[in-house]
Amino acid sequence: MSAPGRSQAIELRGVTRRFGEGDAPAVRGFSLQVPHGALTTLLGPSGCGKTSVLRLMAGLDRPSEGEILMDGTEVSALGPEHRHIGMVFQNDALFPHLDVLGNIAFGLKTMGVSETSCRERALVALATVGLADMAARAWTELSGGQRQRVALARALVIEPRVLLLDEPLSNLDSRLRRGMREEIRGLQQRLNLTVVYVTHDQVEAMAVSDQVVLMRESRLVQVGTPRELYTRPVDDEAASFMGEASIVEARVQAPGELSLCGVVLRGLSAEVERAVAASRPGQALRLLIRPEAWRIQGASGAGLPGKVLSRAYLGRVAEYLVEMPWGDLWVSALGDPGLLEAGAPVSLSLGRFGVSVLDPPRDTGLDVSAADERRRQA
Repeated sequence: MSAPGRSQAIELRGVTRRFGEGDAPAVRGFSLQVPHGALTTLLGPSGCGKTSVLRLMAGLDRPSEGEILMDGTEVSALGPEHRHIGMVFQNDALFPHLDVLGNIAFGLKTMGVSETSCRERALVALATVGLADMAARAWTELSGGQRQRVALARALVIEPRVLLLDEPLSNLDSRLRRGMREEIRGLQQRLNLTVVYVTHDQVEAMAVSDQVVLMRESRLVQVGTPRELYTRPVDDEAASFMGEASIVEARVQAPGELSLCGVVLRGLSAEVERAVAASRPGQALRLLIRPEAWRIQGASGAGLPGKVLSRAYLGRVAEYLVEMPWGDLWVSALGDPGLLEAGAPVSLSLGRFGVSVLDPPRDTGLDVSAADERRRQA
């Protein structure tokens, strides 16, 4: 997948990377298009192959199979010095014996740029990342966030075709991470940069990306916008990786109603209503329900009955772990609904957002309410 109307800065075609004979590939059968001027994030758990893909793009490793193209030209056999790519590592990798300006100008000097031009371009890069007054600072005088900005400026100063970022925020605390990710996104958009960003944090990926590439076990699992991966995951594992989710099986009732544990679900999204309308009575639908989709209140005659197992007050939201007939689920309530206590009986209903059909209608011959009834009888 690529953004409409954009040409491809990088393209991987069937790329596999093996490090030794008999070893499991670090990357296998990987095909991807990275559009010009977009921020593409490689997302997945540790060990899934994200950094290996980034190293292949940079030319630090070469594919065992497949092709890598930049702007339509095959570059699989070329080293990093021939690809004109900027890279920021998880560790800022600054030179402690150089001041801030010296660190930023270092790459330009190795390219043979004159001393005067090195200084001018390094100062511009410093201003771009908001550190114009820190040119003479020593490495030891910088905070973690400032060091990452210097590393970013050092990558930008060479005016790269593509900027590669490998877990650039993982060593920062949560407050700094949020600020830095906003700075990186703003910089990318302002300069129209092509960026490939590696992270294991789905919130970080959703916050900064035009395109998210979900990886698992050295393979590409799904490519799409953050919204597409959150609302239309390709499988159950992808759904859970993109955030907390309940996957439940409801049954279509006549006329065109959807029932869960004997309770008719109302006020559902247009997508779910279309799926119900396209299904025959008795057919099962698997629903993906995010925590924010549930509406929680004290026990009443309406809604799905449950019991609060635990709660956490987080300021903007209150999170509840609720026991339901089919298992436990998380409920995220915006604001302060009165902080229901652990052990309290509650009623749940669904809103229009945060609910989607996980896969096409199918008839399994079993629904949650029937299974629950059999458990009670047993």
